[in-house]
Amino acid sequence: MYRTIVSMPYWALGWALSACTPQDQPPATQPPSAPEQAIPQIAVAQVGSDSIFAVEVERLIASLGPGLKSKESGDAARRDYLQSLIDQKLLAHAARTHGLDTVLTFKNKLARKFREKVINTYQSVKVSAQIEISDEELEDLFVAGDFQREKRLLRLLVNTRDEAVKLRQQIATADDFASLARAHSLDLQSAEHGGDLGYVNRVGAANHGIPVQAFASLEPGSLSEILPLSKNYQLIFCTAERRADFAQYRQDLYKNVWKERFVAEHQALIEELATSLILRLHSAGLA
Repeated sequence: MYRTIVSMPYWALGWALSACTPQDQPPATQPPSAPEQAIPQIAVAQVGSDSIFAVEVERLIASLGPGLKSKESGDAARRDYLQSLIDQKLLAHAARTHGLDTVLTFKNKLARKFREKVINTYQSVKVSAQIEISDEELEDLFVAGDFQREKRLLRLLVNTRDEAVKLRQQIATADDFASLARAHSLDLQSAEHGGDLGYVNRVGAANHGIPVQAFASLEPGSLSEILPLSKNYQLIFCTAERRADFAQYRQDLYKNVWKERFVAEHQALIEELATSLILRLHSAGLA
C-alpha cells in the first residue's frame, strides 16, 4: 500500500526541518512563529492526492510534550513524526475510497486511532522504559519456582475410580503402564505413545491436572496414587528426571515478570496523574 500511494522525499524533510531536532524543538505552548512561517511549503510526503508539508510536521513536533518526543534524533526522529501524519492520511484515503469520509463513526475512529498512538507512546516512555529486570532476578525465580526439575511422565486416564483401582493393581513397570495406557486411556493423544506426556516441570504438570504435591513426590520408577481429574481419574508414572537449563525458561520468565511490573507501574502512573490533575468523581453523574 505504501509503495503505490505514498512517496516521501526525505531530503526535503531534512532540509526544511534541519533546525527541529528533538533537542531544540520549540515548546508546545509557543504560538506559530516567524521560523515556521519562513519554512517553504515543501511536500515531504504524498499519500494519494494528499500532500504532507514540512510545516505540518513541525506543528506536530511543537504540539508534543517532552515525554512524547521521539527517542531518535535527526532524520530518524523526523521520520517518526512524519509516519504519524502518514498514518492519518492513509486512513483518510481509505475512507474516501470507500465513501466513508463523511461518516461520523469513521471520523471518531480516526481520531481515536491517533489518540491511541499518542497514549501508547506516552506509556512506552513513562512505563515500559522504567521496567528493569536482571538475569539474577530471573534465576532466583527459576530456582524458587522449581523450574529446574523436569520429569518424564506417563498418564492413564479412565472414567471411574473403580477402573483406576483395577488397572493400578496391574502396574509394576513402565512397560506395564504403557501397555495399559494404549488399551484403556481416554487421553487418545498420549495413549498412542503409551501415555507419554514427555518431560514436564511443575507448571506443566499442573496444566495436566497433576497436583503440585503429587508431582513433587514422584521419583523415577514410581506410580502415583489415583488422582481425580474433573469427572475422570488418572494414574501417573514417572520414568525419568532431568535438570532443566535456565536458558530454556528465561524468555517465559521475563515475559511474566514484565507483565506483572507493567501492571504495577501503569497503576502507579494512573494514581500519580490522578493526584497531579486533582481527579474528582461526580457521584451524581454516575447514578
